[in-house]
Amino acid sequence: MRLVTSLLFSLCAAVANFPAAAQAVHASSSSPQPGSSQASSYTATVPGQPLVPASTSDPATGQVPGTAMDPTTAATNNLDDTDRQALLAMPQPSILIKDRDFQEISPPLPTSAVSGQAEVIIFFSFTSPACVQALPYLRAWMHSAPPSTHFVWAPAVLADSWGYGARVFFALDAMGAAASDTPLLLQAYANGSLSYGDNRALLTWAKSVGLDSNTFSKDLNAGSVRARTAWVPQVMGIYAVRSVPTIIINGHYRVAYTDNTPPAVVVARARYIVAHVTNAPSTKQ
Repeated sequence: MRLVTSLLFSLCAAVANFPAAAQAVHASSSSPQPGSSQASSYTATVPGQPLVPASTSDPATGQVPGTAMDPTTAATNNLDDTDRQALLAMPQPSILIKDRDFQEISPPLPTSAVSGQAEVIIFFSFTSPACVQALPYLRAWMHSAPPSTHFVWAPAVLADSWGYGARVFFALDAMGAAASDTPLLLQAYANGSLSYGDNRALLTWAKSVGLDSNTFSKDLNAGSVRARTAWVPQVMGIYAVRSVPTIIINGHYRVAYTDNTPPAVVVARARYIVAHVTNAPSTKQ
């Protein structure tokens, strides 16, 4: 996870070598974590070049064809009841229309995914009610997706107060705990067991999940964490992130929350794109 997030936040420098890609995104708009998943199939995987999906939207209609995914047929042996219920409650799209349901990033941005893999970047904030609403569906997807799908949490800063949450995330990442503990912390803020900005309560929480609170406190105020936080607006600009949650699939497809797109629908559309556009299985085999 740390390797992937480091790659993600080095994109600002990398995009200097891809000026056309950076301009297109602005105009148009770690390693795999254990137990995470998503898979994809590509006809071209040349580093630094756009990844070409084996199946894309119809250029005439802008539609992504496919059949609705049936969560009841998924392999759910390792899912708890909460995850099963989230999968059953998740909307099941039968077709997606470009520029209405998702956007294509053209040319695609660099990604850590290689042939047979999918990289799903989730831009989020600890203070966002929409991210809290999306969390059960994200967890169910993560727990049911095949190992070839790599999920990457990425903090967004859309208000000054969100910078604190980005520092918290990067402190977790510095300890190698971002993948496992970001959902736990998001839920803790949501249910009121933690008050946003309360460092003392945050350190108590860190200790409760097995982290060294002294190390976490030092990382929270480290210059490297503050530097990574300062890069967040640049990274958001590269991916054209204007709301959260926003989900990026393989640097090529963007699905974003809007007033007319509930968080559950955002997750369902991203899951659909992974399964149908990249010819990837949506569940463990």
